[in-house]
Amino acid sequence: MQILYYTGTGNSLQAAKRIGTLLETPIERLDKKFMASNRSLMSKKIMLVFPLYYAGAPKVVLDYISKTNLDSVTDIHVVVTRGATSGIVDKQFKKIAGDKFKSLHYVSMPGNYILQYASENEDIMKKKIQESENEFINIANQIKAGEYTIDNQSGLMRAVGKPVYGYFGMKLKKTDKNFLVMESCNGCEICSRVCHVGNIEMQNNKPTWKGNCQECMACIQLCPQSSIDYGKGVLSRKRYKHPDISLNDLMK
Repeated sequence: MQILYYTGTGNSLQAAKRIGTLLETPIERLDKKFMASNRSLMSKKIMLVFPLYYAGAPKVVLDYISKTNLDSVTDIHVVVTRGATSGIVDKQFKKIAGDKFKSLHYVSMPGNYILQYASENEDIMKKKIQESENEFINIANQIKAGEYTIDNQSGLMRAVGKPVYGYFGMKLKKTDKNFLVMESCNGCEICSRVCHVGNIEMQNNKPTWKGNCQECMACIQLCPQSSIDYGKGVLSRKRYKHPDISLNDLMK
């Protein structure tokens, strides 16, 4: 099996690492370089690990899988990290992969969508992280046993998932215009190095966004100076990075 992960602040990377360890399977980052050079997936069994965005898969992940040659793939397994809500990922992957889509698991982890809220308090985060470890073990055991299940939980976000995800796609076209860089920015380039899709480049020692933001918000969350704002609305909010994931892990 090959495990491919897409992450912003480390939740999905932690999920991929733990499941990869349990299955003794290597993991690779789904970033701009990988997606540009791997237009065919050769492993028979693939696991995709990514966060839930507006009830669905990150747009860049969905676009990549939709346009990639899957002829050699027999099994596609999906693990979705989320704050709490359900989604329509099962519908999205059933449409793309058909019978090759074998399993889907949602795993609740600390919420990190800083555009809407600050990171959760330490007790809630610790509880979610502890519970997620049990989920990783359960997922690995099911994969080993060939007991595949597709989680299609009911809920408001599943019921309205299609229009919500459609709104997300439209929103992404304007996202880049809302980033603001404060004078405290020291040009360290961390924001550009943690952007999986290569959407940030440095100009005059300051970050600029190139029009392909996926709203992972790693640039805001991981800026050591807290120098990136979004529409003058997030500077006061507490940042988040998964405690077991290092900044270097996210910059690889």
